Amino acid sequence: MSFINTIKEKTNKKIILVSDKIHSETARTIASETTIFYFPPTTLQIISALISLSDLLISPDTSLVHIASAFDIDVLSLTTNAPANQTKFAPLSTNHQVITAVSPHISVPFIEVEQVVKGYEILTK
Repeated sequence: MSFINTIKEKTNKKIILVSDKIHSETARTIASETTIFYFPPTTLQIISALISLSDLLISPDTSLVHIASAFDIDVLSLTTNAPANQTKFAPLSTNHQVITAVSPHISVPFIEVEQVVKGYEILTK
């Protein structure tokens, strides 16, 4: 959650948080604690339309990264440390950054806040 606060301090743009149904309560809590807008789980078509109107997507390496790339939206992708997959499934948008967990097979929740913020700063220069 800290990286959301830090990024919010660095921009005057609106931040929208989306989640799947499993994580909706966590996302709703994060949104209420950070004054960002929470967009509840909905269809892939609606989320795709929301992404198409966005300036930037910050997401684990999911289908949303590739949808944003199809619209050439800036992407900050968070991935596990699996170099073969990063090459094969990297975002194709013109402007993107991939933030990788430091150790092999460490999952995205263990990516350090500083890594995300640094990736955001590089992406938005």
